[in-house]
Amino acid sequence: SLADNLPGVMFQFVLNTDGSNSFRMVSEGSKLIWGFAPEEVTRNSQLVWGQVALGGELEKVQNSIETAVKNDTDWTYQWVYVMPTGEKKVHRGYGSHNTLVDGTVICNSLILDVTAQAKSEELLDEVSSLAKIGSWEVDLRNNTIYWSDLVHQLHGTDPQSYVPDLETAINFYRADFRDMVEQNIVKAIKTGESWDIEGVIVDTDKQEVWVRALGEAEFIDGECVRLFGSFQDITERKTMELRLKSLSDDLPGVTFQYRVSPVGEDSRHFTSNASHKIWGVSPEESERDVEIVWEQIKKGGDFN
Repeated sequence: SLADNLPGVMFQFVLNTDGSNSFRMVSEGSKLIWGFAPEEVTRNSQLVWGQVALGGELEKVQNSIETAVKNDTDWTYQWVYVMPTGEKKVHRGYGSHNTLVDGTVICNSLILDVTAQAKSEELLDEVSSLAKIGSWEVDLRNNTIYWSDLVHQLHGTDPQSYVPDLETAINFYRADFRDMVEQNIVKAIKTGESWDIEGVIVDTDKQEVWVRALGEAEFIDGECVRLFGSFQDITERKTMELRLKSLSDDLPGVTFQYRVSPVGEDSRHFTSNASHKIWGVSPEESERDVEIVWEQIKKGGDFN
């Protein structure tokens, strides 16, 4: 009853010493997952293997099982399965095994239909690739770092051979950005405050890449155990911004973007360096406190 009410198919998979295999104790979920009744599968295991073969990953699935048995580890694998109706599904299998005295291997297994999840992950990967966004994670307890393939690509490193650490990761930043990065990391570990910064990294080919880095901290029992976030290539946008800023800084007046929200709050952005000459304040000051300029206009008598 328990097995039949699970969301997937539960069964025992038997690997015989002569190389043959069979399914035992197959739950009712086989109808939904494989498209065959339990008694059909137990009578002829090739029904299932034939549909796995149509998905193009038969050898990989079988190798994954053999590897788990050989290394005495739990089994987990994901593959494409073609239903008898022709519909393609994505299955993920889990299992553990025991070896009998005569060498027969009994695998207690569960297979789930993860088609919807796989499609979401595929779409996420596609969007991340188009937006040039990768992910990263720092395990502070074990002092290990994970970089997604795109993050490796941005740094010019090989995901198969290069193992990053926190110090070298920071050193990829151009020297004038390293203090800012370190300060944000230290603050996050101490206070849990997240960060959103932009800076330049220098890849292994000595090419400069503008990146946007977002980071968050995870705490357990008051201790920061993990940092994680995203990494985005913003070189094209930043190059355009710098070109526009260079143009605006050479204009005879001050250029800026002025915003008014629906509730009447105003703010100033992208202010050129001429603000020193026109307003008597720096671009940073005028953006930080929009009232500075308004106050001087009031003193001139033309505020209204």
